[in-house]
Amino acid sequence: MRTASNRLNLNDVGDFIGPREVARILGIAEARAYQLVRSQGFPAKQIGRRWIINKQAFIDWWNREAK
Repeated sequence: MRTASNRLNLNDVGDFIGPREVARILGIAEARAYQLVRSQGFPAKQIGRRWIINKQAFIDWWNREAK
């Protein structure tokens, strides 16, 4: 079960985040966050086995998707 204490604020993360941080920011399951980062149009890059998301690109994506 997710609680408010599990949520993460964008102000509390660095310039780059991973799928776990995306899950905590959006309040979704980690498995769903991994599906999201693999989806077309999501601003994530895979380097080896790691997924890297630029925080500003994530914010821009969210603003486009929220319309």
